[in-house]
Amino acid sequence: MGIESTLVLIKPDAVDAGIQFDIIARIKCAGLVVPSSYSTLADARTIDRHYASVFLNNGPMIAARIREFMTSGPLVAAKVDGEDAVRRMRALAGEKTEPIQCPKGTIRGDYSHDSYALATAQKRAIHNIIHSSDSVQAAYDELRIWFGND
Repeated sequence: MGIESTLVLIKPDAVDAGIQFDIIARIKCAGLVVPSSYSTLADARTIDRHYASVFLNNGPMIAARIREFMTSGPLVAAKVDGEDAVRRMRALAGEKTEPIQCPKGTIRGDYSHDSYALATAQKRAIHNIIHSSDSVQAAYDELRIWFGND
């Protein structure tokens, strides 16, 4: 462990709901630092790079749904730093990517009630508010995509 950097994406559903500043405040209240963040309309190329392994493992239909969702409106990309930041940020976000499986007190558990079943029935990506890197290596790779080589 030690000081780590991780990537957080506050997804278009959260920005549309106007909760992006609440999420940043929760990250800071948890003792993590947000030295850099920006709002952007992500393009398909960036989303394809970010989700390359997800797309490879889940096929073109899921890829299209995620790409459509992640490019549907502004999102916030944030670099988050702190002691054991990757693990702590995952715990704060909610360990499961399906919000209905996340407990209250997590970002997904408090702000989303979406499920894979509902998303599938509506032929869309799951709306789960936030992405956080799932490993130190993933954080390194994802930060390069969203923040460059620094």
